[in-house]
Amino acid sequence: MDELSANDRFFEVIGRPHRFVEVESKESYYVQAADLAAGIASDIYATRKLIGVVENFEYVTFNGRRISGADAEDEMKNEEQE
Repeated sequence: MDELSANDRFFEVIGRPHRFVEVESKESYYVQAADLAAGIASDIYATRKLIGVVENFEYVTFNGRRISGADAEDEMKNEEQE
């Protein structure tokens, strides 16, 4: 872990609470993993909407709150009504 985090700028600042730091994806394995997950989630969302994302990921945050399968179904019903 020390070797992976030695040159990782993001790892240095994660202990600082409530602070946003701009980090290039190539500078952090964590940001690269988040970018990859976001790309996969985006593809799933394009075809199966939020319920598909929830079914494929253990933890999903949507509009600032954690979403369960039931929440995703409610969200999809709300979209259909609009």
